[in-house]
Amino acid sequence: MTLNFQATNILSCALDANEYNRVSGYDSAHEMWKLLEVTHEDSSKSEGEEKANLCFMAIEKEVQASPPNLSNHVDDLNSLLIEIYHELEKITKKNKELKDKIDNLSNENSKLVCKNKSLIESLEVVKKESDSSKLEFQKLILENKDLCEKRFLS
Repeated sequence: MTLNFQATNILSCALDANEYNRVSGYDSAHEMWKLLEVTHEDSSKSEGEEKANLCFMAIEKEVQASPPNLSNHVDDLNSLLIEIYHELEKITKKNKELKDKIDNLSNENSKLVCKNKSLIESLEVVKKESDSSKLEFQKLILENKDLCEKRFLS
């Protein structure tokens, strides 16, 4: 048996019917794993641990059932799955950190948008007040113009 066959067999044994139906069309264990990885990238850690434990139990079962010369290959596969699991944990942690950064940037952006709206409203109020003051000033000039003309003309 090849390692790919063993790995696909182990993955198939560890999956429930829905998961198996999702990945059964793939020929390589790597493709199956990638689909499972993408499908469950937002899953909680406890679900990931549970699935990894199911895989490890299936591997142990395979080791016990396999001839002694295959146990080394299964051990290698077990080590590979453990390594993959740890890499998935790192990716999940990094993904969470990036989501947190995006959320923080989004919050900061919302605050800046609110401040910008407030400044625009303040500028509109100042402009209205300025326009009103200009009208008052023009009115005063006109009133005083009449007074000045009367004084100088009389």
